[in-house]
Amino acid sequence: MKAFWLMRSAAGTFADNKIVAAPLYLLLFLYLAALEVLYFIPFAPLRKHLGPVVQRLFGDLFLHYPHHLLLLPKLFQYAQLAVYLFFGSLLIPVSIALIDQVYHQRPASLRKAFGRAVRAYPQVLLLLTLMMTVMLWKMGLLDLLVQRAARIRSAAGPFKLLKDVMLFGAPYINLLLDIVIQTFFAAAIPAVVTGAGRIADALRMNFRLVKQYRATVFGLIFVPSLLHVPLHLLRATAVFTDTLPETTVILLAAGACVNVFVEGMVYAGLTILCLTPKEGA
Repeated sequence: MKAFWLMRSAAGTFADNKIVAAPLYLLLFLYLAALEVLYFIPFAPLRKHLGPVVQRLFGDLFLHYPHHLLLLPKLFQYAQLAVYLFFGSLLIPVSIALIDQVYHQRPASLRKAFGRAVRAYPQVLLLLTLMMTVMLWKMGLLDLLVQRAARIRSAAGPFKLLKDVMLFGAPYINLLLDIVIQTFFAAAIPAVVTGAGRIADALRMNFRLVKQYRATVFGLIFVPSLLHVPLHLLRATAVFTDTLPETTVILLAAGACVNVFVEGMVYAGLTILCLTPKEGA
């Protein structure tokens, strides 16, 4: 299957050219720095500056250990989204531009890659914002369905099954829908960076690739994304068992590492897929 060839090519590119992963390491650093700041909000000196904001929005309870850890996943989700949009829109294209240089057997230059990423930044930011907007809309709709399912009172039969599927399977349904959404948008990012220029041209190239390599693009995103499944299982276990409060922080940090790994593999593979037809033209 071509998806596995693309993943192998992406892994080989990262292994043979360490500089390609440098922007992704920086993105991971920003994620973990945001997590650290959020974790220490209840403590001095951050409490003085950020505490009033948390208190006003969520109440005084979340300014005390370990109750603030209940709020931490939600706050970190917002922080990750902001970092991904405003910094990921620059750092991911830098990595893509480096892969383009390596693919064409040119010396990998961070300066040139950064210049290309800066030029593509507005288009990439708009594309990622569009993709994340669709994902957030989907998440809101799924949350609404989960709330409706929670009100089902049936103790047996199909309605009880539906309730269990929605309540316990929501994270996995959400993950699958994210993969489907990303399948229809993600290739536009490397298309912009590698030369499509305008958003309209990038989207046309994206949809052409999806139409021609639908199973390949889906598989390229689906297989690495399976790494999220153990994390969902561990989070569910942590909720229903007596674990250390700091387990939440560890799982969030692990989730950030998985996110960056998956993004790196997906966009490296999609970049190679975008470049391959050009070589055959």
